[in-house]
Amino acid sequence: NGEPETWKEEMKLMTTRKVYPVGYSAGGSQKYVDELMSNPKMLLIDTRFEPRGGREHWRQVVLKEKYQDRYHWAGEYLGNVNYNNGLPIKLANPTVGIRGLRMYLEEGHDLILLCTCLSYESCHRSEIVKKLLEVCPSVEVVQPSKPEPIAVLAQPALFEVPEERRWHDI
Repeated sequence: NGEPETWKEEMKLMTTRKVYPVGYSAGGSQKYVDELMSNPKMLLIDTRFEPRGGREHWRQVVLKEKYQDRYHWAGEYLGNVNYNNGLPIKLANPTVGIRGLRMYLEEGHDLILLCTCLSYESCHRSEIVKKLLEVCPSVEVVQPSKPEPIAVLAQPALFEVPEERRWHDI
């Protein structure tokens, strides 16, 4: 009876699981996530410390309604507690969070790691992936193609200073 269990374990190891770090500030991210989520074994792991998106379709309640039991908020464990204070990245409870990701991977799921940030390198998603690869080195990390900002907002001047008047003249 031990033989089938060994075979099942070997099959799990032979199937490479994938992790897709996604920053939804990148243009096309909603379509990209929707395409990935068309895979019934894909889970959306929301790693935001506070899961409130500026745009309605990234808000926790909307994502939960849309993806139901395939949406998981993990910010309590994988969120960056320093997301809004300029301090270095610090995951809330990486031991528990990485254990949860590993469990999902072992169950045969691929994972989307969702955050707001455009830049993967400066986002806590990179720290999550680094820690995950330490315990699951066979996981394939799939980066989206070159992210582009959704929109570049020009900072409007509060007032215009005429060319002939400089700050030192005022």
